[in-house]
Amino acid sequence: MYLTTRSWPKLVDDQGIVLRNGKRLNWGEFVNKREVEVVDQLGRHVTSRLELIFGKNKAKIVPQSLADGYKVLELIESKLPNKQ
Repeated sequence: MYLTTRSWPKLVDDQGIVLRNGKRLNWGEFVNKREVEVVDQLGRHVTSRLELIFGKNKAKIVPQSLADGYKVLELIESKLPNKQ
């Protein structure tokens, strides 16, 4: 679980996102976003996440794992330079 969560956000601010592994991703480097649905082996929905692509790096946003996760999503959406 630890390696999976390293690409989750630790901090979201006006400049970008700092991942739990300490890497800073700046809004100016944002390229694309995609919604990912995670399913179990039986095909049942487990969770959903938003992946933000910053060049070769990704930030994985799992709203259910964050305090006020959907408010965090709203903040992130407002910061994205290229609304897609």
